[in-house]
Amino acid sequence: MLGAFLIGCSSDEEPPVVADETPEEEEMMDPVDPEDTSGLVLNFTTETEEDQIGQFASNAMVEYNDNVWVVGGHVGFGAPYFTQTNQVWRSENGRNWLSVSVDQFPARSGHTLTVINDRMYMIGGVNFDTSELFNDIWSSTDGLTWTLEEDEPVFGTISNHTITLFNGRWYLVYGSSVWSSLNGVDWTLETDTAFESRNNHKTVVFNNELYVVGGLLTDGSALNEIWKSSDAIQWEQVTPTGDIFQPRSNHTLTVYNNKVFLIAGRNGTTIYRDIYYSEDMINWTSYELEEDADGSSDGLYSHNILLYNDAMWLFGGYNSSGASSTIQSIKEE
Repeated sequence: MLGAFLIGCSSDEEPPVVADETPEEEEMMDPVDPEDTSGLVLNFTTETEEDQIGQFASNAMVEYNDNVWVVGGHVGFGAPYFTQTNQVWRSENGRNWLSVSVDQFPARSGHTLTVINDRMYMIGGVNFDTSELFNDIWSSTDGLTWTLEEDEPVFGTISNHTITLFNGRWYLVYGSSVWSSLNGVDWTLETDTAFESRNNHKTVVFNNELYVVGGLLTDGSALNEIWKSSDAIQWEQVTPTGDIFQPRSNHTLTVYNNKVFLIAGRNGTTIYRDIYYSEDMINWTSYELEEDADGSSDGLYSHNILLYNDAMWLFGGYNSSGASSTIQSIKEE
């Protein structure tokens, strides 16, 4: 059984019972293809399916001051499906959660949460319930009190962007533009012609290069493009080989054990349940996953991945029936 990986709770389930559970390691998963010679073996552990947050997706998450933080996004038990919140939660172990604050800022998703100079900074986002786009920057040192640092940043309204630390500066990638900052508040435009305008992409730093992978064009077309830069100003498209992942958005991209892992995502109504990895961002390999015991192969999108306790921890996300309350760790053997 593949266990809880990329499987969420149905949106019409009863609220889960809060429990302080000890995670049980799932049976180790081998690649389906016996000719896969990569040697990669991933262990999947369901950390909890009964967290205090309930079903959650489209959140911004970060590890800060020895806690894991969840800010905004979809939080709660059951429907409605896409309702945005402004809740803040924290956990000392990634499984058991405490509510920290609410109503400190407008509800949103599509925002970023980043630790800069020992503060948490939340930037931008969108509220689909009110059709409101945000152009604000908030910060906090305790998650309880949030300070509005800027209500008219130079990049304007922004959502589904990325912020990544690279060469000592923070780089914000959105549309066809790249902005940089040292403090999370004051931003400088590095280029506005990096590539064709996009959002819902993911960025990562690997082998001293900044990469942008996937996302959506302005016409809604999904991408499987890979772009790289050594200075965040001049960009070059990478031509990948091997098992090329399908165009997608709402995926995750994570550097772990000297590899880059791309996990799940969506393209329109197609929700992916897959893992791809690369050691050079050119040659990609699909890590084949077995079907679950019930025969389902439902995918996941708008989830989060954090490097935590020497593993990739996967939090929440949407599947075809609703949001998930599952938290799972994925560790290379």
